[in-house]
Amino acid sequence: MKQQFSTLGVAVTLAYRTDGDDLAGGASAVVCKSELDDLLTAVGATRDGRAFAVLFHHFRPRVQAQLVRLGLAPAAAEDLAQDVMETIWQKAHLYDRRRSAAITWVFQIARNRRIDVKRRSRECCVPTEDFLTIPDPTVGCDEHLDARQRQDICATRSSVCRRSSLPL
Repeated sequence: MKQQFSTLGVAVTLAYRTDGDDLAGGASAVVCKSELDDLLTAVGATRDGRAFAVLFHHFRPRVQAQLVRLGLAPAAAEDLAQDVMETIWQKAHLYDRRRSAAITWVFQIARNRRIDVKRRSRECCVPTEDFLTIPDPTVGCDEHLDARQRQDICATRSSVCRRSSLPL
């Protein structure tokens, strides 16, 4: 299928091949790397839903697999990949093919989103052994002092008491 339109004064011809007429119906799209730039430009310029469908079916599984490789759980990676694709739809107008390829742009968005999620995460992974070194807050402070420190404290207190009890 071919579609031609003008973007920023430059004529662009989109040629994407599909095994069927309806991508949403489960047909797979075969997209060359050079066509990805054209598709992303079309989404940014005219909010072309069909071009986005091709990009979505091409990038979503790849972005999800990359997020799993970066350490996310599969379910979290699926959610984040969906979020990345939504960001691509919203910010496609910011894509500049002179600065980067479409694949670079998409995976940079995914990488940045993964960093954001990691920063916001309140999870703290602590080995079980580290819990044994945390002092018990119910234990009094004096119980942590060794015998020598206790003697020094008692000697200091008793000398202060003796000085205060001497007649002048």
